[in-house]
Amino acid sequence: MTTPFNIWDGIHADFAAAPARDAVTGGGDGGFEGAEWLGKMEALAGRSLDQLARAEAPLCRDYPLAVVAALVPETPGRPLTVVDFGGGMANGFAGLRTSLPKGRPLAFHCIENAAVCAIGRRMFAGVGELRFHEDLDDAPAVADIVHAGSSMQYIEDWKGMLARLLRFQPRYLVLSDLPAGDIPTFVSVQNYYDRGMRHWFWNLDEFLAELARQGCRLLYRTRYEGSYLGRHGPYPMDNFPPGYRLGHACNLILAT
Repeated sequence: MTTPFNIWDGIHADFAAAPARDAVTGGGDGGFEGAEWLGKMEALAGRSLDQLARAEAPLCRDYPLAVVAALVPETPGRPLTVVDFGGGMANGFAGLRTSLPKGRPLAFHCIENAAVCAIGRRMFAGVGELRFHEDLDDAPAVADIVHAGSSMQYIEDWKGMLARLLRFQPRYLVLSDLPAGDIPTFVSVQNYYDRGMRHWFWNLDEFLAELARQGCRLLYRTRYEGSYLGRHGPYPMDNFPPGYRLGHACNLILAT
């Protein structure tokens, strides 16, 4: 019978009471000096060098909105104000609210189509910090953060939409799951059940150049790994020529 391996053993009041092995508490060949740990660190360093050589941004599965919100300084007398363009059923609200301190006032404005807004208003009727709007003009004039997650690609005049989003004078513009990378800029059709939706793919340098032209400064970029056809990974684009396959989308944080 195999004895189960436990990562942690024992409950002790302090370090002195815990029976350390390999002189972990006294130097020498401790847990962070043994061959196992050093071999693991060497392998990680090799992967880091490879990432640096490829100039490849890190990969994540989460939108960065909540982390950015935590960095916005509190202003006495006014809530942290977020405008989320194409935010679905306020998909980013719960994670943002529960990650902030309980006493931090929040005003979250979700911009969506009429059908989504109707459901959202019904389901979140008791949530005072959340509002649904069918038009950007109905949201407050000034916001701390403007977020667009997996939505810019469906806007034909995306440059004009960026200009509209920046009218809120946000401290930060956050673009999540943006299909931009080392590819040419082109439009495709996304098949969604029996519908076909026009969809932008961008050359990242071209997109960043437009953001810079509109006064934005890139602070942070990661690759984004979403779920497609039931599994996490890059965009499934094997039916495209190799030069047009995006790989992973990206998350961008910009100062305005």
